[in-house]
Amino acid sequence: MESTQNKNVDRMVDEFDQKSVPTDRRQSPATMTFIFWAWVMTLNHALVGSAVATTATFKTAISAIIIAAGILIFLGISLGLVGQRTGLGTGNLCRYSFGIKGSKIPTFFTTIALWGWLCFDMWTGAAIVSSLFPGGSSVPGFYLGAVIMASIAAIGAFIGIIGIKWISWTTVPLMTVLFVIIIITCIYRGGGMEVIMAYRPPVEMPFFIVVNLALGCWINGTTVTNDMTRNAKNSKAVFMCIPAGIAVATLLLIMGTTGFIGLGAFGIAALGFALGGSLFYITAIFSMIAMGNTVPSSNYVCTQGMVNLFNRNRKPFCFIIPIVAIGVAGIIEYVIGIESISSFVNILATFMPPIMGVILVDYWFINKGSYPALESLTRNFNPSGLIAFFAGSGVAFIFTFVYPFGLPAVFGIITTGVVMYVLKKVVGLG
Repeated sequence: MESTQNKNVDRMVDEFDQKSVPTDRRQSPATMTFIFWAWVMTLNHALVGSAVATTATFKTAISAIIIAAGILIFLGISLGLVGQRTGLGTGNLCRYSFGIKGSKIPTFFTTIALWGWLCFDMWTGAAIVSSLFPGGSSVPGFYLGAVIMASIAAIGAFIGIIGIKWISWTTVPLMTVLFVIIIITCIYRGGGMEVIMAYRPPVEMPFFIVVNLALGCWINGTTVTNDMTRNAKNSKAVFMCIPAGIAVATLLLIMGTTGFIGLGAFGIAALGFALGGSLFYITAIFSMIAMGNTVPSSNYVCTQGMVNLFNRNRKPFCFIIPIVAIGVAGIIEYVIGIESISSFVNILATFMPPIMGVILVDYWFINKGSYPALESLTRNFNPSGLIAFFAGSGVAFIFTFVYPFGLPAVFGIITTGVVMYVLKKVVGLG
Protein backbone atom coordinates (compact mmCIF):
# COMPACT_ATOMS: atom_id res chain seq x y z
CA MET A 1 0.00 0.00 0.00
CA GLU A 2 2.86 2.36 0.91
CA SER A 3 4.55 1.63 -2.42
CA THR A 4 1.37 2.56 -4.33
CA GLN A 5 1.02 5.81 -2.40
CA ASN A 6 4.64 6.71 -3.13
CA LYS A 7 4.11 6.07 -6.84
CA ASN A 8 1.05 8.32 -6.83
CA VAL A 9 2.99 11.11 -5.11
CA ASP A 10 5.86 10.70 -7.60
CA ARG A 11 3.38 10.81 -10.48
CA MET A 12 1.89 14.06 -9.19
CA VAL A 13 5.40 15.58 -9.25
CA ASP A 14 6.43 14.19 -12.66
CA GLU A 15 3.90 13.76 -15.48
CA PHE A 16 6.67 12.64 -17.86
CA ASP A 17 5.77 15.47 -20.24
CA GLN A 18 8.90 15.16 -22.39
CA LYS A 19 9.61 11.46 -22.10
CA SER A 20 7.95 8.07 -22.17
CA VAL A 21 5.75 7.11 -19.22
CA PRO A 22 7.58 4.31 -17.30
CA THR A 23 5.78 0.98 -17.27
CA ASP A 24 5.52 0.98 -13.47
CA ARG A 25 3.59 4.26 -13.62
CA ARG A 26 0.96 3.03 -16.09
CA GLN A 27 -2.72 2.59 -15.27
CA SER A 28 -4.85 -0.58 -15.35
CA PRO A 29 -7.56 -1.25 -17.99
CA ALA A 30 -10.34 -0.46 -15.48
CA THR A 31 -8.72 2.80 -14.39
CA MET A 32 -8.07 3.88 -17.99
CA THR A 33 -11.72 3.19 -18.82
CA PHE A 34 -12.92 5.48 -16.03
CA ILE A 35 -10.38 8.14 -17.01
CA PHE A 36 -11.66 8.09 -20.59
CA TRP A 37 -15.26 8.23 -19.41
CA ALA A 38 -14.42 11.33 -17.39
CA TRP A 39 -12.56 12.94 -20.29
CA VAL A 40 -15.27 12.28 -22.86
CA MET A 41 -18.11 13.31 -20.55
CA THR A 42 -18.31 16.85 -21.87
CA LEU A 43 -21.84 18.18 -22.12
CA ASN A 44 -20.80 19.91 -25.33
CA HIS A 45 -21.71 16.60 -26.95
CA ALA A 46 -25.29 17.38 -25.99
CA LEU A 47 -24.94 20.71 -27.81
CA VAL A 48 -23.67 18.94 -30.92
CA GLY A 49 -26.52 16.44 -30.58
CA SER A 50 -28.97 19.35 -30.58
CA ALA A 51 -27.25 20.77 -33.66
CA VAL A 52 -27.58 17.38 -35.37
CA ALA A 53 -31.33 17.42 -34.63
CA THR A 54 -31.71 20.76 -36.42
CA THR A 55 -30.54 19.13 -39.65
CA ALA A 56 -31.95 15.58 -39.58
CA THR A 57 -34.84 13.34 -38.59
CA PHE A 58 -34.44 11.22 -35.47
CA LYS A 59 -33.74 8.07 -37.48
CA THR A 60 -31.16 9.83 -39.64
CA ALA A 61 -29.54 11.45 -36.60
CA ILE A 62 -29.18 8.15 -34.73
CA SER A 63 -27.79 6.40 -37.83
CA ALA A 64 -25.26 9.21 -38.35
CA ILE A 65 -24.22 9.17 -34.70
CA ILE A 66 -23.66 5.39 -34.72
CA ILE A 67 -21.60 5.52 -37.94
CA ALA A 68 -19.52 8.36 -36.52
CA ALA A 69 -18.97 6.35 -33.33
CA GLY A 70 -17.73 3.35 -35.32
CA ILE A 71 -15.23 5.50 -37.22
CA LEU A 72 -13.99 7.15 -34.03
CA ILE A 73 -13.54 3.81 -32.25
CA PHE A 74 -11.46 2.43 -35.14
CA LEU A 75 -9.29 5.54 -35.36
CA GLY A 76 -9.03 5.86 -31.58
CA ILE A 77 -7.80 2.30 -31.07
CA SER A 78 -5.36 2.50 -34.00
CA LEU A 79 -3.87 5.71 -32.64
CA GLY A 80 -4.24 4.84 -28.96
CA LEU A 81 -2.09 1.74 -29.38
CA VAL A 82 0.73 3.97 -30.64
CA GLY A 83 0.59 5.96 -27.40
CA GLN A 84 0.41 2.81 -25.28
CA ARG A 85 3.33 1.12 -27.06
CA THR A 86 5.60 4.17 -26.99
CA GLY A 87 4.46 5.84 -23.77
CA LEU A 88 4.53 9.16 -25.65
CA GLY A 89 1.92 11.86 -26.15
CA THR A 90 0.86 13.50 -29.41
CA GLY A 91 3.41 16.33 -29.26
CA ASN A 92 6.35 13.96 -28.89
CA LEU A 93 5.01 11.55 -31.51
CA CYS A 94 4.75 14.44 -33.96
CA ARG A 95 8.51 14.91 -33.57
CA TYR A 96 9.04 11.63 -35.40
CA SER A 97 6.62 12.47 -38.22
CA PHE A 98 7.13 16.24 -38.58
CA GLY A 99 10.57 16.90 -37.08
CA ILE A 100 11.53 18.50 -33.76
CA LYS A 101 10.55 22.04 -34.78
CA GLY A 102 8.07 20.93 -37.43
CA SER A 103 6.04 19.18 -34.73
CA LYS A 104 5.05 22.58 -33.37
CA ILE A 105 2.77 23.14 -36.40
CA PRO A 106 0.36 20.22 -35.77
CA THR A 107 0.73 20.75 -32.02
CA PHE A 108 -0.49 24.32 -32.49
CA PHE A 109 -3.66 23.06 -34.20
CA THR A 110 -4.35 20.38 -31.57
CA THR A 111 -3.74 22.75 -28.67
CA ILE A 112 -5.97 25.49 -30.09
CA ALA A 113 -8.71 22.92 -30.76
CA LEU A 114 -8.55 21.53 -27.23
CA TRP A 115 -8.50 25.01 -25.75
CA GLY A 116 -11.53 25.89 -27.88
CA TRP A 117 -13.45 22.90 -26.51
CA LEU A 118 -12.42 23.93 -23.00
CA CYS A 119 -13.95 27.37 -23.66
CA PHE A 120 -17.23 25.74 -24.70
CA ASP A 121 -17.03 23.56 -21.57
CA MET A 122 -16.60 26.72 -19.52
CA TRP A 123 -19.65 28.21 -21.19
CA THR A 124 -21.74 25.13 -20.41
CA GLY A 125 -20.80 25.14 -16.72
CA ALA A 126 -21.31 28.89 -16.47
CA ALA A 127 -24.72 28.70 -18.17
CA ILE A 128 -25.83 26.00 -15.74
CA VAL A 129 -24.86 28.08 -12.68
CA SER A 130 -26.46 31.17 -14.22
CA SER A 131 -29.72 29.25 -14.71
CA LEU A 132 -29.95 28.69 -10.94
CA PHE A 133 -30.25 32.42 -10.27
CA PRO A 134 -33.62 34.25 -10.12
CA GLY A 135 -35.01 34.85 -13.57
CA GLY A 136 -33.03 31.95 -14.99
CA SER A 137 -30.12 34.13 -16.13
CA SER A 138 -27.55 36.26 -14.38
CA VAL A 139 -24.29 37.87 -15.52
CA PRO A 140 -22.70 37.46 -12.04
CA GLY A 141 -24.02 33.89 -11.96
CA PHE A 142 -22.53 33.18 -15.37
CA TYR A 143 -19.07 34.35 -14.39
CA LEU A 144 -19.32 32.63 -11.02
CA GLY A 145 -19.93 29.37 -12.90
CA ALA A 146 -17.02 30.11 -15.23
CA VAL A 147 -14.71 30.72 -12.27
CA ILE A 148 -15.83 27.46 -10.63
CA MET A 149 -15.14 25.56 -13.84
CA ALA A 150 -11.76 27.27 -14.27
CA SER A 151 -10.76 26.39 -10.71
CA ILE A 152 -11.68 22.73 -11.17
CA ALA A 153 -9.86 22.62 -14.52
CA ALA A 154 -6.71 24.19 -13.06
CA ILE A 155 -6.50 22.06 -9.92
CA GLY A 156 -7.35 18.79 -11.67
CA ALA A 157 -4.84 19.36 -14.47
CA PHE A 158 -2.17 20.46 -11.98
CA ILE A 159 -2.49 17.23 -10.02
CA GLY A 160 -2.41 15.32 -13.32
CA ILE A 161 -3.61 11.88 -14.33
CA ILE A 162 -3.93 10.77 -10.70
CA GLY A 163 -6.37 13.60 -9.96
CA ILE A 164 -8.43 12.76 -13.04
CA LYS A 165 -8.54 9.13 -11.89
CA TRP A 166 -9.82 10.10 -8.44
CA ILE A 167 -12.58 12.29 -9.90
CA SER A 168 -13.71 9.71 -12.46
CA TRP A 169 -14.06 6.79 -10.06
CA THR A 170 -16.47 8.74 -7.83
CA THR A 171 -18.78 10.44 -10.34
CA VAL A 172 -18.93 8.68 -13.72
CA PRO A 173 -21.48 5.93 -12.81
CA LEU A 174 -23.96 8.49 -11.44
CA MET A 175 -23.63 10.65 -14.54
CA THR A 176 -24.31 7.76 -16.89
CA VAL A 177 -27.51 6.79 -15.05
CA LEU A 178 -28.72 10.40 -15.11
CA PHE A 179 -28.18 10.76 -18.85
CA VAL A 180 -30.21 7.62 -19.55
CA ILE A 181 -33.04 8.95 -17.34
CA ILE A 182 -33.00 12.30 -19.20
CA ILE A 183 -33.22 10.58 -22.59
CA ILE A 184 -36.20 8.47 -21.48
CA THR A 185 -37.89 11.54 -19.97
CA CYS A 186 -37.40 13.58 -23.14
CA ILE A 187 -38.95 10.85 -25.26
CA TYR A 188 -41.89 10.46 -22.83
CA ARG A 189 -42.61 14.19 -22.54
CA GLY A 190 -42.10 14.65 -26.25
CA GLY A 191 -45.10 12.42 -26.93
CA GLY A 192 -43.44 9.02 -27.16
CA MET A 193 -41.34 7.34 -29.82
CA GLU A 194 -44.04 7.69 -32.48
CA VAL A 195 -43.92 11.48 -32.23
CA ILE A 196 -40.12 11.54 -32.00
CA MET A 197 -39.81 9.37 -35.12
CA ALA A 198 -42.26 11.63 -37.01
CA TYR A 199 -40.12 14.74 -36.40
CA ARG A 200 -38.92 16.67 -39.46
CA PRO A 201 -36.26 19.43 -39.17
CA PRO A 202 -36.83 22.88 -40.71
CA VAL A 203 -34.04 22.19 -43.21
CA GLU A 204 -32.96 18.58 -43.76
CA MET A 205 -29.28 18.27 -44.68
CA PRO A 206 -27.63 15.44 -46.68
CA PHE A 207 -26.76 12.39 -44.61
CA PHE A 208 -22.98 12.77 -44.99
CA ILE A 209 -23.12 16.30 -43.52
CA VAL A 210 -24.95 14.96 -40.46
CA VAL A 211 -22.33 12.20 -40.04
CA ASN A 212 -19.53 14.75 -40.36
CA LEU A 213 -21.13 16.93 -37.70
CA ALA A 214 -21.39 13.99 -35.30
CA LEU A 215 -17.85 12.93 -36.21
CA GLY A 216 -16.50 16.39 -35.47
CA CYS A 217 -17.69 16.37 -31.87
CA TRP A 218 -14.84 14.08 -30.75
CA ILE A 219 -12.43 14.12 -33.70
CA ASN A 220 -10.05 16.40 -31.82
CA GLY A 221 -10.15 14.15 -28.76
CA THR A 222 -9.41 11.15 -30.96
CA THR A 223 -6.47 12.98 -32.54
CA VAL A 224 -4.80 13.45 -29.14
CA THR A 225 -5.84 10.07 -27.74
CA ASN A 226 -2.14 9.30 -27.23
CA ASP A 227 -1.96 11.91 -24.48
CA MET A 228 -4.16 9.61 -22.41
CA THR A 229 -3.28 6.12 -23.68
CA ARG A 230 0.42 6.74 -23.04
CA ASN A 231 -0.62 6.01 -19.45
CA ALA A 232 -2.16 2.61 -20.33
CA LYS A 233 -0.54 -0.47 -18.82
CA ASN A 234 -1.26 -2.73 -21.82
CA SER A 235 -3.13 -2.99 -25.12
CA LYS A 236 -6.15 -4.44 -23.30
CA ALA A 237 -6.58 -1.08 -21.60
CA VAL A 238 -6.72 0.64 -25.00
CA PHE A 239 -9.26 -1.81 -26.40
CA MET A 240 -11.41 -1.23 -23.32
CA CYS A 241 -11.18 2.52 -22.76
CA ILE A 242 -11.64 3.79 -26.34
CA PRO A 243 -15.00 2.07 -27.09
CA ALA A 244 -16.20 2.86 -23.56
CA GLY A 245 -15.35 6.54 -23.99
CA ILE A 246 -16.98 6.81 -27.41
CA ALA A 247 -20.07 5.07 -25.99
CA VAL A 248 -20.43 7.91 -23.47
CA ALA A 249 -20.02 10.50 -26.24
CA THR A 250 -22.69 8.68 -28.24
CA LEU A 251 -25.05 8.66 -25.25
CA LEU A 252 -24.60 12.42 -24.82
CA LEU A 253 -25.19 13.07 -28.52
CA ILE A 254 -28.43 11.09 -28.35
CA MET A 255 -29.43 13.01 -25.22
CA GLY A 256 -28.95 16.30 -27.06
CA THR A 257 -30.88 15.02 -30.07
CA THR A 258 -33.85 13.75 -28.05
CA GLY A 259 -33.84 16.91 -25.92
CA PHE A 260 -34.16 19.12 -28.97
CA ILE A 261 -36.74 16.98 -30.77
CA GLY A 262 -38.81 16.13 -27.69
CA LEU A 263 -38.64 19.40 -25.75
CA GLY A 264 -37.18 21.95 -28.18
CA ALA A 265 -34.15 22.44 -25.90
CA PHE A 266 -30.76 23.32 -27.42
CA GLY A 267 -28.07 22.11 -25.00
CA ILE A 268 -28.08 20.94 -21.41
CA ALA A 269 -28.90 24.29 -19.75
CA ALA A 270 -32.01 24.75 -21.89
CA LEU A 271 -32.87 21.09 -21.35
CA GLY A 272 -32.84 21.57 -17.58
CA PHE A 273 -35.32 24.45 -17.95
CA ALA A 274 -37.55 22.37 -20.22
CA LEU A 275 -37.59 19.46 -17.78
CA GLY A 276 -38.54 21.79 -14.92
CA GLY A 277 -39.40 20.92 -11.32
CA SER A 278 -37.02 18.77 -9.33
CA LEU A 279 -35.46 17.46 -12.53
CA PHE A 280 -34.23 20.99 -13.27
CA TYR A 281 -32.17 21.10 -10.07
CA ILE A 282 -31.04 17.49 -10.36
CA THR A 283 -29.93 18.09 -13.94
CA ALA A 284 -28.10 21.29 -12.98
CA ILE A 285 -26.23 19.71 -10.06
CA PHE A 286 -25.28 16.54 -11.89
CA SER A 287 -24.31 18.51 -14.99
CA MET A 288 -21.86 20.54 -12.92
CA ILE A 289 -20.41 17.29 -11.62
CA ALA A 290 -20.12 16.00 -15.19
CA MET A 291 -18.29 19.16 -16.26
CA GLY A 292 -16.08 18.73 -13.21
CA ASN A 293 -15.01 15.45 -14.82
CA THR A 294 -14.17 16.73 -18.27
CA VAL A 295 -12.59 20.17 -17.74
CA PRO A 296 -9.55 18.86 -15.80
CA SER A 297 -8.99 16.23 -18.51
CA SER A 298 -9.27 18.75 -21.35
CA ASN A 299 -6.98 21.19 -19.57
CA TYR A 300 -4.50 18.42 -18.79
CA VAL A 301 -4.21 17.37 -22.45
CA CYS A 302 -4.03 21.02 -23.52
CA THR A 303 -1.05 21.61 -21.21
CA GLN A 304 0.70 18.64 -22.83
CA GLY A 305 0.56 20.51 -26.12
CA MET A 306 1.92 23.66 -24.47
CA VAL A 307 4.99 21.72 -23.34
CA ASN A 308 5.85 20.85 -26.95
CA LEU A 309 5.07 24.36 -28.22
CA PHE A 310 7.13 26.30 -25.70
CA ASN A 311 9.46 23.72 -24.11
CA ARG A 312 8.34 24.86 -20.67
CA ASN A 313 7.03 23.12 -17.60
CA ARG A 314 3.31 22.53 -18.02
CA LYS A 315 2.30 23.49 -14.46
CA PRO A 316 1.87 27.28 -15.04
CA PHE A 317 -0.28 26.55 -18.09
CA CYS A 318 -2.68 24.61 -15.85
CA PHE A 319 -3.80 28.02 -14.52
CA ILE A 320 -3.18 30.33 -17.49
CA ILE A 321 -5.34 28.35 -19.95
CA PRO A 322 -8.56 28.26 -17.84
CA ILE A 323 -8.23 31.94 -16.88
CA VAL A 324 -8.15 33.00 -20.54
CA ALA A 325 -11.00 30.57 -21.27
CA ILE A 326 -13.25 32.48 -18.84
CA GLY A 327 -13.06 35.52 -21.11
CA VAL A 328 -13.79 33.48 -24.22
CA ALA A 329 -16.78 31.84 -22.50
CA GLY A 330 -18.15 35.34 -21.97
CA ILE A 331 -17.68 36.13 -25.66
CA ILE A 332 -19.58 32.95 -26.57
CA GLU A 333 -22.44 33.91 -24.25
CA TYR A 334 -22.77 37.61 -25.00
CA VAL A 335 -21.33 38.10 -28.50
CA ILE A 336 -21.19 35.15 -30.96
CA GLY A 337 -23.78 32.79 -29.40
CA ILE A 338 -23.56 29.08 -28.60
CA GLU A 339 -24.86 28.17 -32.09
CA SER A 340 -21.30 28.92 -33.28
CA ILE A 341 -20.35 25.46 -32.02
CA SER A 342 -21.45 23.96 -35.37
CA SER A 343 -18.91 26.07 -37.29
CA PHE A 344 -16.24 25.26 -34.72
CA VAL A 345 -16.89 21.52 -35.08
CA ASN A 346 -16.69 21.73 -38.89
CA ILE A 347 -13.35 23.54 -38.71
CA LEU A 348 -12.00 20.90 -36.32
CA ALA A 349 -13.07 18.15 -38.69
CA THR A 350 -10.94 19.85 -41.37
CA PHE A 351 -7.58 20.35 -39.68
CA MET A 352 -7.40 17.76 -36.91
CA PRO A 353 -7.83 14.37 -38.67
CA PRO A 354 -4.84 14.75 -41.06
CA ILE A 355 -2.54 14.76 -38.03
CA MET A 356 -3.85 11.28 -37.26
CA GLY A 357 -3.16 10.17 -40.82
CA VAL A 358 0.50 11.21 -40.60
CA ILE A 359 1.14 9.50 -37.25
CA LEU A 360 -0.71 6.29 -38.15
CA VAL A 361 1.06 5.77 -41.48
CA ASP A 362 4.45 6.81 -40.12
CA TYR A 363 4.28 4.46 -37.14
CA TRP A 364 2.44 1.39 -38.46
CA PHE A 365 3.46 1.31 -42.15
CA ILE A 366 6.72 3.19 -42.52
CA ASN A 367 8.38 2.33 -39.20
CA LYS A 368 6.61 -1.05 -38.86
CA GLY A 369 5.29 -0.38 -35.37
CA SER A 370 8.56 0.63 -33.72
CA TYR A 371 10.17 4.03 -33.14
CA PRO A 372 13.79 4.70 -32.07
CA ALA A 373 14.43 6.49 -28.79
CA LEU A 374 13.03 10.03 -28.64
CA GLU A 375 16.46 11.35 -27.65
CA SER A 376 17.95 10.08 -30.93
CA LEU A 377 15.91 12.48 -33.08
CA THR A 378 17.95 15.27 -34.69
CA ARG A 379 15.99 16.57 -37.71
CA ASN A 380 14.16 19.84 -37.17
CA PHE A 381 11.77 19.40 -40.10
CA ASN A 382 10.44 16.35 -41.95
CA PRO A 383 9.02 17.69 -45.24
CA SER A 384 7.03 14.52 -45.97
CA GLY A 385 4.94 14.86 -42.81
CA LEU A 386 4.30 18.56 -43.28
CA ILE A 387 3.38 18.23 -46.97
CA ALA A 388 1.08 15.29 -46.22
CA PHE A 389 -0.62 17.21 -43.40
CA PHE A 390 -1.37 20.26 -45.54
CA ALA A 391 -2.48 18.08 -48.47
CA GLY A 392 -4.96 16.22 -46.24
CA SER A 393 -6.16 19.47 -44.67
CA GLY A 394 -6.69 20.95 -48.13
CA VAL A 395 -8.81 18.00 -49.26
CA ALA A 396 -10.87 18.10 -46.05
CA PHE A 397 -11.37 21.86 -46.45
CA ILE A 398 -12.55 21.53 -50.06
CA PHE A 399 -15.10 18.83 -49.27
CA THR A 400 -16.30 20.71 -46.16
CA PHE A 401 -16.60 24.30 -47.35
CA VAL A 402 -16.15 24.48 -51.15
CA TYR A 403 -17.87 21.37 -52.50
CA PRO A 404 -19.62 19.77 -49.51
CA PHE A 405 -19.60 16.04 -50.09
CA GLY A 406 -18.94 12.76 -48.31
CA LEU A 407 -16.89 12.57 -45.11
CA PRO A 408 -14.20 15.27 -45.37
CA ALA A 409 -12.49 14.14 -42.16
CA VAL A 410 -12.05 10.61 -43.50
CA PHE A 411 -11.01 11.92 -46.92
CA GLY A 412 -8.40 14.08 -45.20
CA ILE A 413 -6.97 11.14 -43.25
CA ILE A 414 -6.78 8.91 -46.33
CA THR A 415 -5.17 11.66 -48.44
CA THR A 416 -2.63 12.40 -45.72
CA GLY A 417 -1.73 8.74 -45.32
CA VAL A 418 -1.30 8.13 -49.05
CA VAL A 419 0.80 11.27 -49.57
CA MET A 420 2.92 10.46 -46.52
CA TYR A 421 3.62 6.91 -47.68
CA VAL A 422 4.42 7.93 -51.28
CA LEU A 423 6.76 10.72 -50.22
CA LYS A 424 8.60 8.50 -47.72
CA LYS A 425 8.71 5.16 -49.51
CA VAL A 426 8.50 6.02 -53.22
CA VAL A 427 10.08 9.47 -53.50
CA GLY A 428 12.45 8.97 -50.56
CA LEU A 429 11.73 12.38 -49.04
CA GLY A 430 12.61 12.72 -45.37
